[in-house]
Amino acid sequence: MNDQAWTQDTFWVVRSAGERTVAACTELIRSFVPAHRVVQVEERPFAKAIDKTFRLAAASGCEWTFCIDADVFVHAEGMRQLYEIAAKVPDNVWFVQGLTVDKFIPIIRTAGTGIYRSKVAGMATIGIPEDGTALRPEDVTRRSMLTRGYQMYRTPIVVGLHDFEQYYHDIARKTFLHYHKHHTVRPEMQGYWRSQQAQDADFRAALLGAELGESFADNLLIDREFKRQEIAAGLERIGLAPKEPLAPGAIDADYVTHFLETYRPDTAIQQKKYPQYTDYQLMYPWLTPQRRFVNSLRRLKQRLTR
Repeated sequence: MNDQAWTQDTFWVVRSAGERTVAACTELIRSFVPAHRVVQVEERPFAKAIDKTFRLAAASGCEWTFCIDADVFVHAEGMRQLYEIAAKVPDNVWFVQGLTVDKFIPIIRTAGTGIYRSKVAGMATIGIPEDGTALRPEDVTRRSMLTRGYQMYRTPIVVGLHDFEQYYHDIARKTFLHYHKHHTVRPEMQGYWRSQQAQDADFRAALLGAELGESFADNLLIDREFKRQEIAAGLERIGLAPKEPLAPGAIDADYVTHFLETYRPDTAIQQKKYPQYTDYQLMYPWLTPQRRFVNSLRRLKQRLTR
């Protein structure tokens, strides 16, 4: 796909917090995007990474900037389709989002990917919340732009795999947060992890994170160093030694494509957590009269079937 214009005219930021997959994630993107169009950002806490990403986007000279978290393996064809949608949206749409397949919440959901209108991203830095004040700082930033007239558009396009091949520490830290962020499906998540732990040690680390999260009632921080000592002690207690680094070319495009072709989400968790993604309904579309009418019918149907 190197000869396609869309990869020449877009800017790509890989946001890293020391994930095991950062090199593999970046190498996968560079397999179809010119290397000079791809940069890595490593800033902590997460709010600083958002700020730097948006400033780089504004200075890129490209109309659109792909923002990819380093714990995502992207699907090149999905990204191309996402760009084609972005190229057609009205000028007041500044963010177009795809969906990912998640390892630890075995469903299709939004996580770690999207494409920003570069010049608007530069304006959005003033809406980034202070560290420790929001569990989803990037989402808070996007929603702050709604008050300034800039819309978001969520597509049904699956654009990658999220949270695969991570370090045990990062898995436990992530599921520590999942325990609080996704409490509505907490029993289902933990039941899934227990069912998988014998065949995949990643899920033992996931259960450790939930165990630590259960006894925590203070402010949560989106920071890789958060609860490091407690997690390290827990991993040692359950006998999980650190993983070796993942080689840059360990995950290729064929692997991602094959996985997506054969993947099926957990129906019960999908329906309970994000039923709208099961039907691939769009969120934040520009509100034409027809769309407003369809949305009102959908809301009425949801009320009648509760």
